[in-house]
Amino acid sequence: MIHTSLKLQLNRLRRYIQQLNRRQWIMIGLSFCCLSTYSWIKTYQFDGGLIMEDMQEPRPLAEFRIKPWKVEKVLKNGVCGLKVDSLKWGMVTLVKSALSHRDRRDAIRATWARLQAVDDVIFQAVFIVGDTQDHNQKLEIKKESKMYGDILMYNLPDTRRFLSDKIIAGMQWSSENLVNPWLYSSTDDDFLLHPPHLAKYFTELLPKYKFPTKSAAVVPIICVYNYQWWDSPDRDPYSKWFCSKDLYPGWYWPRYCRGGMYTMTSSMVTRLFGVSRRTPYLHLDDVWITGLMRWKLRENDSNIIPAPMSQRYYRKFLVDQDPQTALVQHMWGNVRDLKEVTSVPDELTRVWTEWTNYFPPDSKICHNATISHTTKAS
Repeated sequence: MIHTSLKLQLNRLRRYIQQLNRRQWIMIGLSFCCLSTYSWIKTYQFDGGLIMEDMQEPRPLAEFRIKPWKVEKVLKNGVCGLKVDSLKWGMVTLVKSALSHRDRRDAIRATWARLQAVDDVIFQAVFIVGDTQDHNQKLEIKKESKMYGDILMYNLPDTRRFLSDKIIAGMQWSSENLVNPWLYSSTDDDFLLHPPHLAKYFTELLPKYKFPTKSAAVVPIICVYNYQWWDSPDRDPYSKWFCSKDLYPGWYWPRYCRGGMYTMTSSMVTRLFGVSRRTPYLHLDDVWITGLMRWKLRENDSNIIPAPMSQRYYRKFLVDQDPQTALVQHMWGNVRDLKEVTSVPDELTRVWTEWTNYFPPDSKICHNATISHTTKAS
């Protein structure tokens, strides 16, 4: 009886297959290919986050030569009449800079970092640089720190080779100084942030995670600039982003935030810093931190999300962003073959001047310890 029923089912299946036309066969083939490819990608993508095994000994802690004394004071006492104990949230942005980029730091101080608070949210910027043996450079950076109090210098050389270490040093300082309700952000010194729009976006987003009243561990990493849901290692040895199979044998990266700007809670940065101490070094800092280290938390992809406009076609990032919606813009000071930039400081100032013309008229902006209700940060 069972044999007869099975035979009937096979005959029906055979007749159905014989009736399929060419178009239907193509659709079945494409569907099979898509499902197979998706399964293959997910397998390698998820395994890729576990390929880098933990080191036996933890990475040494950074030693800080200079600390951002003024920012640390704000973290304790508040600013612009806003007290830390009653703050709904605040943001400290670690800006990766170089000792030779004084002009960029000054441009940032004169633009987005000049806004100390927006709509009762405190914003602070910290410029992290490496060490140097040049006596004159040391004197200059000490003078700059004395004047602005926003410099964080750590003990490794200020070269591109130690870029990932520079970011980890910033995360170490943040884990030692930031608690809820402070958020940690990472960016570069050729990026322009839009504090009024960031204040609005995060003020609407954070209550969805009951931040900061609930455990901040549930708040995911937010890719403000660019969210990479799928990407593979660059195997071209002449590429700036080259990664050998010996260093990382995986076919795909875990999902990650491109380093232009990403934001996380103080508890998340503390957790990731803990993971970093035993994770082998990778020069691609954004993949390393928000991809591989994040995956080592064993939370799949529930701990990373895209911000608005962070999933655009790549070339869309090369043009000026809409001043009425932009959260951040890249001035492309490090990739000159993609966009001709004569001067990053001039570009920062130019775009900022345009943005201020579109500031929300009801924004409460504070800079230089003075609160003003204005459409421009004068």
